[in-house]
Amino acid sequence: MGKDSKEIKPLIEEIRSLTLSDKVKTGTLALFNLIPYAGGVIASVIGECASHRKREKICDVLSDLNARLEASKVDPRQHLSEDQIIELVHETLQTASVTSDKLKLDALKRGLGYAFTNEDTFECKQVFLQVLRTCTSLELVLLSAIYESTDPYIIREGQPAAEPAMGSYNRSFVSTIVSQGKWQPKENRNCDQPPLLKFLADRINSDEGATEGAARLLDGKGLTNCGPNLLRQDCIVLSWVPYSATTIFRSATATGTLTLTSSPEVQPSPLEASQTQFGQSFLRFCQHG
Repeated sequence: MGKDSKEIKPLIEEIRSLTLSDKVKTGTLALFNLIPYAGGVIASVIGECASHRKREKICDVLSDLNARLEASKVDPRQHLSEDQIIELVHETLQTASVTSDKLKLDALKRGLGYAFTNEDTFECKQVFLQVLRTCTSLELVLLSAIYESTDPYIIREGQPAAEPAMGSYNRSFVSTIVSQGKWQPKENRNCDQPPLLKFLADRINSDEGATEGAARLLDGKGLTNCGPNLLRQDCIVLSWVPYSATTIFRSATATGTLTLTSSPEVQPSPLEASQTQFGQSFLRFCQHG
């Protein structure tokens, strides 16, 4: 373990004395074999913690990281330099040691695992982890609700044509034809739905005041754009528009992804308008692995 051995040996003895399961102890100690150059900074963080409970949380994070590295069979230096590893480990462990909520602790574990195993740039990982360290558990719950809820503010009018009786037609060719079309934004309309703020508060089982506060904190991080939409309760109407016969035959043998864009006079739904590209990427990061 080189120059860090004087710091790591007492650390190993400390970990062995903690009231942790054998699995967590073993995983934490095995990590030192993978990234021995981070041992000094790990020892420093653990040394700053006065309570056994904080040290146990740190070891829990380290053990989880070791398990993810073993499962992915990734060399810790494949995506990060030694200095970058030390920086991310140090900052993440400091946050983990004072985190009281299991939801956030689990997100920190996944985030650190993502940093070691994903090919994204260090700058991207650094931003994600920095934002995560500032999030509360309520923000993380609300973030999931904003991006993963079925949108109650969408009304669909019409539907794709049903597949006709096959007769003598080629089934795959007809199926391709009848499915051609798109959902076209038509208008915004008042509908029997609560304001977005109430919908989100009910969704996460929180009061509206706390939900609004968490939403505005997420807005400030660029993860959402809830502020202008919290009191909206209008619906966006989507109308099914089949392609013309000419378009159908031109596309009968082609496949692709259709992206709908609203015309300027039709606003996205309150929930859709509250989402950002950064927020979508960040949620994937938090749920990694």
